[in-house]
Amino acid sequence: METNDAGPKQLRITSNGKIKSFVSFALDFFKKCDSRPLVLHTLPRDPPGETKGDLNNATLVIPRLISVVEIIKREYIKALHDTHSTRLFGLHQYNQLGTLEDLGYGEAVENNSGDSRDKQIAAALEGKNFPKQKQTPYLQVTLSLEKIPELSKSATYQPPATRKLSKSAKARAKKREKKAQASSLLACQDLHLAPPTFQLSSPSTNPSHPPPRNVSSDPDPDLAHHFTTPTTDDFVSAQAPPQDTI
Repeated sequence: METNDAGPKQLRITSNGKIKSFVSFALDFFKKCDSRPLVLHTLPRDPPGETKGDLNNATLVIPRLISVVEIIKREYIKALHDTHSTRLFGLHQYNQLGTLEDLGYGEAVENNSGDSRDKQIAAALEGKNFPKQKQTPYLQVTLSLEKIPELSKSATYQPPATRKLSKSAKARAKKREKKAQASSLLACQDLHLAPPTFQLSSPSTNPSHPPPRNVSSDPDPDLAHHFTTPTTDDFVSAQAPPQDTI
């Protein structure tokens, strides 16, 4: 398994590992990482040229890998149902089948025998016998939550399983959808009915934005003809005492 957090996560399936551990690791991985694919394979642990032991284990573990992949896909759909997730599709699957010899495994052993390769080629050209060829198949399966277009040419694609909802589950989903719509509608109504807020600001001291001019005390100049300004004579006559008349 790799420690790189950017690329795909590698999970090597072995004959002595527990299937339950492989499945639990895969399910936990998809809960934490929704953008990274998970690659399950039967490749040897060591890189090409450094592999020790029998390479046939990569072929013998292929049925075990297929079982692990099918259990992971089934348990993932079940987890979506248990958590009431809105996702309706399972995992996308990409299968890649190849031979270890194409990746460089087993070449180091043949090179140690001297000119065995040259002798095999010469014997094949003579037509008397054919050189011995050995091919060790391996399987690599990529599981992902989303499609991976770059793998469509080099691997066979298997679409995800569709989650089947029961009548009660569909009713609960519709109820949750109506509840969400009602809450959003109430939020919009509260936003429109909320009273406007005003903020008082101090007079501007910026020369480019002078304060507004004083507003005239008379709100409506057209109403001025209804009122007359008292003169000085009227004021004096109003304040003078009444004169005695004979």
